[in-house]
Amino acid sequence: MFLFRRHKKLNHKQCSVIGFVLAVMSLLTNAVITYGFPRFGALLNAQGIYGMDFFLLGFMITLFLAVQALLLFGFPLHYANDKKSHMTGFQILIYALLWMIVLILLIAALFMLLNGDASAVNNVDDLLIQ
Repeated sequence: MFLFRRHKKLNHKQCSVIGFVLAVMSLLTNAVITYGFPRFGALLNAQGIYGMDFFLLGFMITLFLAVQALLLFGFPLHYANDKKSHMTGFQILIYALLWMIVLILLIAALFMLLNGDASAVNNVDDLLIQ
């Protein structure tokens, strides 16, 4: 890796950019797994294989958690090979989590603007009664 030397010093902007990239990768992984899991299960069910549902669910959860651990803990620990600051990895993780929250709020707002149904629910308390 020629991008960063052994004794690297990351500033806040670099940590924020690394956190943003990790957040996007994390959300894309989440989207791929949540999109692919039901379709793969439906394909198996269409072929008459019903006994793998719980096994597949456990595998997908394990795969999701492993990928998230690699993204949110492995990469920040790699970048935290900073001899002057031991908090670099933690800082990258905090930035990644904050970017994920911001991105999810933006995606939710975009979905509400594009796919919102004004007649769906007028009162949140109606959802709690059911």
